[in-house]
Amino acid sequence: MDKLFEVANYYKENLEGRKFLLKAAKKGKVIDLEIIFSAEHFKHLVGLHKLNDIPSMQRKSEILYRQILEGKTKYDDIRCSKHLSEMGDRLEVFNKLKETLLSPNLMLKSSHGRFRGVTADFLLVQQKDKNNIHLFLKGDNEGIVIPVTYFQRQDNVYLRTDSARWTVLSVEEVKKSAQQDQMQQRQKPQSNTQAQNGAEYAQKQILSERMRNDNTEKLVVNNDGKLDLVAATMVQCDPMLSFELAREKERTQKENPMQQVGQVEQSQQVQKVGRARQVGQVKQKSKSNNGSTGKR
Repeated sequence: MDKLFEVANYYKENLEGRKFLLKAAKKGKVIDLEIIFSAEHFKHLVGLHKLNDIPSMQRKSEILYRQILEGKTKYDDIRCSKHLSEMGDRLEVFNKLKETLLSPNLMLKSSHGRFRGVTADFLLVQQKDKNNIHLFLKGDNEGIVIPVTYFQRQDNVYLRTDSARWTVLSVEEVKKSAQQDQMQQRQKPQSNTQAQNGAEYAQKQILSERMRNDNTEKLVVNNDGKLDLVAATMVQCDPMLSFELAREKERTQKENPMQQVGQVEQSQQVQKVGRARQVGQVKQKSKSNNGSTGKR
């Protein structure tokens, strides 16, 4: 499996859109941090922003993340980067990120926006197998924080910084509601056939719901195939209404063929009257010119 796809898929399945509530204490003071993971955080967490000599890595974070999931950007695309070593072993340890968050032996340190070159306000450290796994966070003391970067080291260089140390009391994952799960399922890639069927089903559901709603203005088409009454905002916000109107107009015209014949005959009569008027105007102009010649 491609390395980039593997870490991106892990992030999607375990962290994207998830929230973790962290409670920590120091000298009788307790803080609550809400750690939020979104698609735009993936690029920096993995360290892909360091590969500034690869054009595809300069794309917006969320776009790059989606392209990796779709298989459009792969590990082979970054092999030639001269900065590849700066990523360290992030790709190898990335699938331990959630485990780090939920580890019982976590250490939390807070700083004034910086940890030895890393712009962050908090540092979560898990000590495991003689390694220190670091997760840097940025945000307020009392509120939402976002992940900045994640890597592992064997030294204590970041632990020796002049920063306050907190005792982690608990870390809990906020379970998603059933509605959020449904939304995530809808966002998964679909085949063209599935997408088309889904669109048709959604269209039917919208129209059915509109007909059931007594407060919604009804769609009325007269015998001329013209719209009599419709909420203008509905047409603007829902292009499917225009589509339905076109279909209704076509159906109405098929059901009233005599009306179409009448419209054609009326149009032909108008054209005949127009031509007769033109002939009369030409004759009148000719007579006028003859009269002028006689006076001279």
